[in-house]
Amino acid sequence: MVQIYAYDAEDDPCIGTGYCIGNGLILTARHVVLFDGRHENPRLKLVWPEQKFYSEVKQANAEFTMSFTDEDIVFKGNSDFDIAVILCPKSTPFNPPKTNLARANPKPTTQWSSRGFPRAGKEGSIRTDLGISGTIQGIHSPRIELNTPVQVNQENGWAGLSGAPVFVGNELVAVITEDFKRLESYLLSHSIPSLYKEPAFHQAVGILKQASIEEITEKLCEKLIREIEHTFKSGKIPFPELNKVLQLDIKVTNSEIAKYLINDVSAGKAIGSFFKLATELEAKWSANHPELWENFLTDVEQVCCWLLLKSVNPDWWFEYESRIVNNDGITNQFSLDNAAYVEVIISRWLLKLPQYSLNKANEARPSHDFDVLLFDAASQDASDIQLLSEIYKDLRRGGEPPQNVEKLLKAIEKTARSTHQDLGKPIYYLVTQEYLELLKSRAWFAEAEMQLASHLQFICCDFKSDQTDHNPCSEDQDLLLEKIASILRMRNPKRQHNA
Repeated sequence: MVQIYAYDAEDDPCIGTGYCIGNGLILTARHVVLFDGRHENPRLKLVWPEQKFYSEVKQANAEFTMSFTDEDIVFKGNSDFDIAVILCPKSTPFNPPKTNLARANPKPTTQWSSRGFPRAGKEGSIRTDLGISGTIQGIHSPRIELNTPVQVNQENGWAGLSGAPVFVGNELVAVITEDFKRLESYLLSHSIPSLYKEPAFHQAVGILKQASIEEITEKLCEKLIREIEHTFKSGKIPFPELNKVLQLDIKVTNSEIAKYLINDVSAGKAIGSFFKLATELEAKWSANHPELWENFLTDVEQVCCWLLLKSVNPDWWFEYESRIVNNDGITNQFSLDNAAYVEVIISRWLLKLPQYSLNKANEARPSHDFDVLLFDAASQDASDIQLLSEIYKDLRRGGEPPQNVEKLLKAIEKTARSTHQDLGKPIYYLVTQEYLELLKSRAWFAEAEMQLASHLQFICCDFKSDQTDHNPCSEDQDLLLEKIASILRMRNPKRQHNA
């Protein structure tokens, strides 16, 4: 917490509240630092009045007052956004705790809490911070109405609370901007999630983006290791042979192998190692031990799915999830780390090219046998049925899809929910960016997406390697998919594989 001073035209100090969100950035209300009637020399400064008593401060000569200028206000908001971000010109006197900026607005009646420096907290010549809490009363984006049992208004000494952070749990969801003039015990705040549409805000907090990306990467790697280790526990993959292919010590544990696959080698090399192992075991198991062979390939396929997911570029994932959450999409209810284990399914659209696709005999399909997904402009339902049939077949591993959009949507939702309940695992559905954009263009997708939200999440894993700034993949997807397809072709020809 930090006090923010700005002097008015009468040369009186105006005091507001700021909150350190990391990397020297201070979040506050815009009108705390930029307002009508401000002195031509506003003498802007940050004051940490109580920080002298914090044991975290190690520096003997730490400065607890810091001057700054308008140039240090890196996000100045506007008439619609009463929020500002200050970049401290020098190091802050202590390291603030990690702050999670909310990506979705809280629900009404949710409990909130805040602290700030109102006049009511004045003791002698300084102000101490006071806490306040209550419930979310309503959301009228970009504003969030706050209710509190405290009689809050300027006359009661609550001037100075402007700029205070509003927390729901451990997420910073808003910044207090003013008291509700018509009602006591009401405050107005500005929503943090509403700012994600503002390029200037993105630029201002860009310093935080890399930290968020690193956090996403860490979470993803932890999840992949956990998932692969969980798959290994079935014992269907022979570890002495796997260790030999990976050139690891024979005594390494399942957990160590999983960490090696995620942290120490590329997805391409790891998938290539499983292809080599499958090639060595095919002659021994495919004819003499068909069930053992099928079980082995099933687990290898699942591990390869996770390795493919590893290749999704964290920068792209960050941008994608920010955009989806801001639009109240799937990741609003389904986050990267809120499920113990997840089922991964590679969509047939992702494996649609002839060199990847298999026919009923489990052979690579020739190009003349390849059914391109065509759209008939005269028949909207036919186009929708084609799109949805892809998902239906992938989730149900075959079968004839209903030839009705409403029935298809219900069947897909029912299957996803049933899979989640039966396996105890929601689904990551790997698709191309092209296919995802086609889905998003359909009128029924927004509602269907919300229905599927807790059971299925679309992940873009495109094989296009165009080297753009937002390339979804960090490795050559063309090559990765060919390696996975080579493993899929090893399945028993009698078993239909719907790739």
